[in-house]
Amino acid sequence: MHPFLKKTTVQSFLSGICAGYLRWVYKTSHKVVKGQNYVDIFYQGHKAAIIVFWHCEMAMAPFAWKKGVPFRMLISSHGDGKLIAKIVEKFGIHCIEGSSSHDQGTVTLKQMLNTLSQGISVGITPDGPKGPKSVLKNGVYALARLSGCPVLALRWNATSYYILKKTWDQMKIPLPFGKIEWVWSPPIILEELSMNRDRFQYALYTALREEG
Repeated sequence: MHPFLKKTTVQSFLSGICAGYLRWVYKTSHKVVKGQNYVDIFYQGHKAAIIVFWHCEMAMAPFAWKKGVPFRMLISSHGDGKLIAKIVEKFGIHCIEGSSSHDQGTVTLKQMLNTLSQGISVGITPDGPKGPKSVLKNGVYALARLSGCPVLALRWNATSYYILKKTWDQMKIPLPFGKIEWVWSPPIILEELSMNRDRFQYALYTALREEG
């Protein structure tokens, strides 16, 4: 990221513009949600879940979550992470700062476990913050194993969108006046997979590839 874009005042301005654009897209789009019943269970029971979506699909992920229901999102503390955090916070979602360093990673894991223990769901991009694109890392498995919380995969697609080809994740930016479809997966429960990491990773990867 260019040093100019790291300035607090610049990021505050850009985050407002980006959030405003995404709200405009949301309002002008035909919206379809599949698998809503899977996530409604957690709203109604005030239970926590681990919500997982690819980094390239962050733009419209906040709109899938019910407004007013507490939610935290893990965002990188480096590079473009701070800008993304400011955008996400415009939608009333608080962020947990993460890092790829071992020491900070341990602190971040403890923060997420504490959040989940309070009945607050956490959102994670399993291929972030630096990629490779659409490649699962072990963080979600560790969090699910230690917390005992179910994992829900979230996908979205749109009839028209622009791809930021120069970003590592090739982030998808939806265009207005089209159709946007969100797809929730059934909960993935680690205990039902005999706590097996490979089976869990396969189930999660399959869910993240599901087109609905």
